[in-house]
Amino acid sequence: MTLLEAKEAFSAWRQAKGYPSEPIPEDLWVRVRSLVAHHSRKEICAVLSINPKQFDIRCAPKKTVLKNVSEPAFVTVPIPKETFLKKESCEVVLQGERKKLIIYLSEESLRSILPVLQECL
Repeated sequence: MTLLEAKEAFSAWRQAKGYPSEPIPEDLWVRVRSLVAHHSRKEICAVLSINPKQFDIRCAPKKTVLKNVSEPAFVTVPIPKETFLKKESCEVVLQGERKKLIIYLSEESLRSILPVLQECL
């Protein structure tokens, strides 16, 4: 499937679709995903007149945060309440695309969870 063939398929679908807000059919998304290895997101969206956010939802690779995590997918570490107020505690920052979580741990607590975190990598 070339980009030109995909453009022609999208044009044919747009002319034949029943109503203006009709979603793009899955078979066209399959064609779009086949182009990702050979063309940039920007080029594909421009040529096929696809909204980049739609492209990201349907075609962008999913990010894996943790690997080899067995149930449960979280770690519970008892931390005394006063640890959060100490200035000498360690700051652990978990940064996502849109949000950030900051955790304050004592050095001892951090040492106890590091082996568990290393297993996840």
